[in-house]
Amino acid sequence: MNPSFNPFFIIIIFTILGSFLWFFRAKHRRFLERVTKIKVVPDGVSYDCFAMELTYNGFIIEFFSGVILGSIMVILAFYQSNVYTGIGIAIAFIYPWLVLFLRRKTFHESSINPWTEKGYDPINFYMWSFISCVFTFILGFSMLNFNIPYYIPFIMIFMGFFSSSIILIPDKINKFLSYDIRSKKGYDFLLRLTILIIITNALVYFILVIPYNI
Repeated sequence: MNPSFNPFFIIIIFTILGSFLWFFRAKHRRFLERVTKIKVVPDGVSYDCFAMELTYNGFIIEFFSGVILGSIMVILAFYQSNVYTGIGIAIAFIYPWLVLFLRRKTFHESSINPWTEKGYDPINFYMWSFISCVFTFILGFSMLNFNIPYYIPFIMIFMGFFSSSIILIPDKINKFLSYDIRSKKGYDFLLRLTILIIITNALVYFILVIPYNI
């Protein structure tokens, strides 16, 4: 087997690259601040701090490296078995990050509610968004290999984008709630919403594929 497409070999290589970024994270963060003009580390916090100690926008900027490394890794890992599955996972990595980046003025410390001390934390929202869309993207892109009408995988892929996007507009959702989404009750709501999205996508999948005995 060609070692360049051996999943274990790929994991080792990207683990080394990830470790390199971690051990030199202070230099990496200073570089990001110089290039992007975005404050990555809060005042009074060491550049060697953990990711959850970064500014909201700092996390978004730094996480770009992890998103790219992770996306390349999964595509190569699935290259020989089902590359479409790898592409689906990669899109689930990239798309939520892209929305966070484009909406970085929303996912900012200025969003923190002084009463609840919670804001639109990009770590939490990325996690919920990724979970809500990853299996839908995997199903959608994998079905491009199936002998079924092309509209079925495209529906699933569209639902993946839609599912991910819904989680990433908390400021819009907040206008329709009787309580602030930036609170424990609001975060519980987002967790339930994520679960509902997953169940809905699964039901749609089964309804679409039942006639084809997949």
